[in-house]
Amino acid sequence: MAITFSPKRGAILMCDFDMSFVEPEMRKKRQVAVISIASNNHRHGAMPGTCTIIPFSTVEPKTIDPDDIFFPLGSYWSLTVPCWARCKLITTVSHARLDLVLRNGKRHPSEFLRSEHMDEIAKGINYSLGF
Repeated sequence: MAITFSPKRGAILMCDFDMSFVEPEMRKKRQVAVISIASNNHRHGAMPGTCTIIPFSTVEPKTIDPDDIFFPLGSYWSLTVPCWARCKLITTVSHARLDLVLRNGKRHPSEFLRSEHMDEIAKGINYSLGF
């Protein structure tokens, strides 16, 4: 089910990358962090809005770079296993791909990354883009 609201920066949501993917793009449903500011995440007329996200992966990178941010188990309730924010995989997606995180089979309001984690992700993005 797609979200019907404009997500705020730092929200942890689910993203369905399985819809029309092309290798080597990410696939499957996974947690993501919204990194674009809320004013950029609004709907576009009758069309769903878009927002820029960073995906999380449970697979440890073969080579850990400054754009791979580790989140240990217990960092957030919505991240149920240790995972990595993969800043090099920054992408913009439609709200139609996004949904709330399920907990005990029920959709729950978004959890938000703390400012120190948003700062780490911003540094990772800058590294990834060569800034």
